[in-house]
Formats: sequence, C-alpha cells, structure tokens
Amino acid sequence: MALSTSRSPLIQGCAAAIHAGPCLDGGARAAERADPWIDQLALSLAVEAGTLAEFRGLMRQQGFGPEMSRFFLDLAYAYRQLAIAHSLGVPRLRILALDLFEACQRLDQRRRQLSEPSPAH
Repeated sequence: MALSTSRSPLIQGCAAAIHAGPCLDGGARAAERADPWIDQLALSLAVEAGTLAEFRGLMRQQGFGPEMSRFFLDLAYAYRQLAIAHSLGVPRLRILALDLFEACQRLDQRRRQLSEPSPAH
C-alpha cells in the first residue's frame, strides 16, 4: 500500500512562507529563493537579504542584471554595478547603492585584514 505524498496547496503555501522569511514581501521572497547567493552575500556584507533582492530587482527594472554570485566573489564587479546603480537617477536605487557600497568596503577591509601576515611571536 502506497502512501500519498501530495500536499494540499495550503500546506505547501505555509511551508514556503516559513522558509522564505517573515519580513520579506512576496516579490523579495521570490527573488531570494531564485538566487541562492543572496543569503551568502547578505551574511558577508552584514546586510538584509531583502535589501539585496530589492537592489537586484530595481536594477533589473532599469535593464541591468547584476549577478549576485559575482558580487560575492569579485568586489571590483560589485563596485562597478553599484556605480551604475548610483548613476541611474532612481532615488531608492541610489540609497541602496550607497548602503551596499559601504558594506562592500567593510567586507573588503575584513578580507584585507585576514590576508595580512600575522606578526611573528
């Protein structure tokens, strides 16, 4: 006898909501789930994942498609994308770009400190 593994739409929706996070709106939740790098980048930059999802969404509305994996791995790429975002003249995008620029600078500083040789004892 086989057990049914299908779930009701209500249960599926509740499960998705639990995993998406309670403080994100529907669009940000979908964007976050679509890009697994957002969580990793958010932790590294010490910013909210929703902020990164909003930034990426606004950039896409302007015809750009920043790759969050490259943001995480290549700060020069991140700085270029942030400069583009700042220059587009969208007030909310400009604010996000400045906030993310500062977060990228903090990450860059932490990476530099970790790569410096420790003093010999």
